[in-house]
Amino acid sequence: MEKFLSGDLIVGLVILFMFLLVMRRMRKKPGLRPQEWDLAYDFVTEPATTDNEDYKKTFDGISFPVEDNVHLVRLAFLNRGTKHIPLDKFKDAVRVHIPDGAEILEAKFNERFRSTLPAADDPCVDGQTLTIAPFALEPEGILIFNLVLKGASEPESVEAALEDQEEVNRLGLKFRFMRQ
Repeated sequence: MEKFLSGDLIVGLVILFMFLLVMRRMRKKPGLRPQEWDLAYDFVTEPATTDNEDYKKTFDGISFPVEDNVHLVRLAFLNRGTKHIPLDKFKDAVRVHIPDGAEILEAKFNERFRSTLPAADDPCVDGQTLTIAPFALEPEGILIFNLVLKGASEPESVEAALEDQEEVNRLGLKFRFMRQ
């Protein structure tokens, strides 16, 4: 047994282990290449009764009732891709649906960052559906729409598709209002 665990064998095993460890750290990790067009959306919502005056200021020019069942929603569309999204890349208009029994009291285009204006400044409201005309969006560009909803705290779904992107995903940021 003493010959089997000689100093040379232990040193050899340590060197082999260190070699494998170094080789593992040096290997290249596969990277994901960003998509050319990657449209995403997210929203932040607060009740109309909120004490957050900074949030309410973003709704200047929009009148809304200050009631418990009325919510102020900022809906943002973002281009996370590497290329400009032109108007003709949209397969159809963007549609935002709210739950049954709720209503859209107001919907307005609010602001943009690193983007051209949308084709239609204000979206069209038709019952529980808000339709936004296709819009151009620069890489890392953001368009923000303000919505006033009664009977719902947030949109139920957002439908949009680009030629190379079948559905638009939500970012899912965690700072939105959650009814407890």
